[in-house]
Amino acid sequence: MVLDRLGTVTSMVEALRNEEENLRGTLEEMQRRTQSAALLTIERSESLWELVDESKAVGERSSVAASVVKRLRKGLVDADAIPSSVARLADAIEMMAMQARVEMGRSGEGSGGLQAVVDEVKRLGRDASRLGSDVEGRIERVREEVDEALALLEEDRHQARAASRVARRAEAALHRIEQDLSEVN
Repeated sequence: MVLDRLGTVTSMVEALRNEEENLRGTLEEMQRRTQSAALLTIERSESLWELVDESKAVGERSSVAASVVKRLRKGLVDADAIPSSVARLADAIEMMAMQARVEMGRSGEGSGGLQAVVDEVKRLGRDASRLGSDVEGRIERVREEVDEALALLEEDRHQARAASRVARRAEAALHRIEQDLSEVN
């Protein structure tokens, strides 16, 4: 009877040893697979890290571009003074031409060199007046384009902020994945 029990115990010990070897093999296989999965995860997450970094950079560039356009818009306020300055110059030239005609009438000179100068001054006044209108129109077109660019940049900035929030969540998720993988290994 003892011999039978001893045989049974020996069989059980042998079965336990076999089970231990199987478990060690399974454990080693699981470790290899986990390491392989960790390497694949790290390799695949590199592009996600690049996306996170690029999203942050886009947000920063969008903010800088919006600031530049806002400064440009403020500069247009200074440019608004140009057409009125040109208009004052045109008025002054026209006034000078009118005064020259009056003086010519008083002196009795109706033709000749002085008349040519008066006509040229008058033409210069008209040219200055047209220039003022042209400058004013161009400034208005630039203002409209700057406003449009600013609106687009503001929209881009909102989208960049949204992308940045997603990037921060992705970054946190990637950190958790890395931490989990390091704990498994």
